[in-house]
Amino acid sequence: PEPTPAPTEEAVTEEILSKGTGFLVTVSHGNGSTKYNYTITANDGSVIESASCPMQPKVAPIGKNLLGMRFYSDKGSWCRYYDIEKGLASRSFYGAFWDNGELVAYNDFEVNGCLMVESIFDENGYSYRCDIDSIAMELTIIAAVPSDDSSVLTVEYYLGKSGDRLTVELPLR
Repeated sequence: PEPTPAPTEEAVTEEILSKGTGFLVTVSHGNGSTKYNYTITANDGSVIESASCPMQPKVAPIGKNLLGMRFYSDKGSWCRYYDIEKGLASRSFYGAFWDNGELVAYNDFEVNGCLMVESIFDENGYSYRCDIDSIAMELTIIAAVPSDDSSVLTVEYYLGKSGDRLTVELPLR
């Protein structure tokens, strides 16, 4: 009998998708898979976070020293924030739909019918909860607009596919 040839490894290629102050997002192809890799670095060059994802994350510079990153999966999306001056990473905010660099608003999928506004980095900081008579998966945010004085966030949403268009005001202070 002839020996079975050893499987050959495919060459792994990597290309930069986006790069900026404090972040690098690449994609690597090889061995039958595609991976999206990201690295967030502080201004002093230290790595705040580095990982691989199955879907491409999107990076948005929010301010001079603040980055927002949206991650995706088959079940939805979530955001994390990075203070590259202080070297901080926030917790993940699932269903996030608005932020101002200090606060983030999100549809809390762990608690049905609950919109939250919270401090991005301070777990003991500002927090406001608004209960809505629905289950989280039926609630679709269509707009979030802060007032002129930035004291209130007006959120417009639909309940279900044929539901009514409703609004709620979330205090921001």
